[in-house]
Amino acid sequence: MDRSPDPMYKNLLYCVIVEIAVSRGHQSQGIGCRLLDAAEAWGRVHGADFASLEYLAENARAAESYRRRMGYWPAHITAIKRL
Repeated sequence: MDRSPDPMYKNLLYCVIVEIAVSRGHQSQGIGCRLLDAAEAWGRVHGADFASLEYLAENARAAESYRRRMGYWPAHITAIKRL
């Protein structure tokens, strides 16, 4: 659980979900969706206003599933560069 660092949204409580992972042999069985459902339910019980999901941008398959099946849409993008 975390609050937004943006002062405009400081009163919003987020359930922060970082990197759901399902082993290759168990993918495409709905396990990832069930894990996200459980995390969202936990967040609701603890008073979250939103769920925030972090995943690797290059994982297009997961991104499409998160959008199409779970209703997640990108809200902002953080770019990184190796130094």
